[in-house]
Amino acid sequence: MDDLVKLNTGSKRSFSIPLSNGQICYGHYHNVKPDSEKPDIEPIGIFVHGFRSGCSGTKAAYFRQKANMTGRQWIDFDLPCHGRSDGVFRSFRIGYCLEALLKVIASVGNKPVVLVGSSMGGWLSLLASRYIAAQKEQLESEMNMAEIRGAVLIAPAFDFVEYYFTQKLNVDMVDWKRAGVMGFDDAYSNEPFLLDFGVLKDSGEHALMKETLNFDFPIGIFHGENDEVVPFSTSEHFVKMAHGSQVDLQMISGGDHALNEHLEYFWASIDEHFL
Repeated sequence: MDDLVKLNTGSKRSFSIPLSNGQICYGHYHNVKPDSEKPDIEPIGIFVHGFRSGCSGTKAAYFRQKANMTGRQWIDFDLPCHGRSDGVFRSFRIGYCLEALLKVIASVGNKPVVLVGSSMGGWLSLLASRYIAAQKEQLESEMNMAEIRGAVLIAPAFDFVEYYFTQKLNVDMVDWKRAGVMGFDDAYSNEPFLLDFGVLKDSGEHALMKETLNFDFPIGIFHGENDEVVPFSTSEHFVKMAHGSQVDLQMISGGDHALNEHLEYFWASIDEHFL
């Protein structure tokens, strides 16, 4: 991809992605074969982190370590307004996150890809998959586009922005719209953050659950029984919406939203997609 800048450092290569709004996202390839080598059939795993997380998060670090230990091809990166990537958090938008993920996927050419999405990253993973499928259908050609081989989603937060801020937090929409920006407390770090009201309109433009869904690759979903952020019913509803797809939904008994005590189990499921 012409606008993707890479830096070789052995089995770990850094890259940067310029977005249409001028922001730059940063990430790393791990064990990914250089572009000059012939594509092989082994998938490349791409980890997509959640809201206010990043490459330094517990899941990202664990999966990166496991990928390196097993020699799996792996990519992780910080979404816009997260981690090392550009952007003031108050200007966060799902649309730019989707743009970043699509550019990362495009950077591997026509190699098979396994998407691993955590929370908001689960939503983004399927948004990207839907977009790629639509492009292939429109072009009536495989072109040089990646093949989504499968997706593993951990507590996926489909369409979460509207739900989380209007229902979970019961935010006064009139006040938020009038002020243009509102402050919130992070549920995990307890660090306050600001968010523009425009995030709601942007989120609505990228809704996933407002139409019947159909994906032509297997989707594994793990969701905690006691998820305090995204209720388990969200994943149950997704299964109904995607009734024509191969979806395996597993409830994690007693599990919360983070599910960090179950990462070894999740990795085993991820690793199956590489076989």
